[in-house]
Amino acid sequence: MRHSKFNLLILLLALFCLSGSALAARDADKPGYIDLSFIEIPDDAEEMQDIDLGPVLKDVIREAKANDDVAIADLLAMIHSLRFRSYSVDSNSAPKARKSIEKVTDRMKSDDWDTLMKFKDGDEMTTINVKYHDDNMVGLMVMVFDPTDEVMFVNVVGDLDLGKLMKLAGELDSEELEDYLKKVEGDYDIHID
Repeated sequence: MRHSKFNLLILLLALFCLSGSALAARDADKPGYIDLSFIEIPDDAEEMQDIDLGPVLKDVIREAKANDDVAIADLLAMIHSLRFRSYSVDSNSAPKARKSIEKVTDRMKSDDWDTLMKFKDGDEMTTINVKYHDDNMVGLMVMVFDPTDEVMFVNVVGDLDLGKLMKLAGELDSEELEDYLKKVEGDYDIHID
């Protein structure tokens, strides 16, 4: 189980290496969408990422299919939009990051999200929540917080199939997905960290 969880997180994180513009507003009314725009990234954060991915997904899916990368195409076809916000934290910014986590958590509770997984390792906490609508998973929210390092928020909206995600996570490893993304980065202005 731990290996599958790790691969799923690696898969999701590898997707966030993609950068592009998106029309997130069109997904704002969807039940799996969580508005992360309220999260203020401190000006003094040493590292930050704010990625809103959308239209480029269709091009990457088309490229994956053309290259017979069926598992990657299947994974990306489930996703309508993806929002990723993260920044480095220190003792000064950790309380504000914690409040942002609490706000997202409260929103998910009021919108009937389910906690799929919750992990704690020392001060580091990882939660994975899912949103169902008409018995279909339509949202995935991942939050990772280490008060001495980083806070990360990930919202994936789409027609998500957790069983398929876990199966694909088992089939793909992070190197395979990273190699694929590097292969198409020139064509789609994709940047791999």
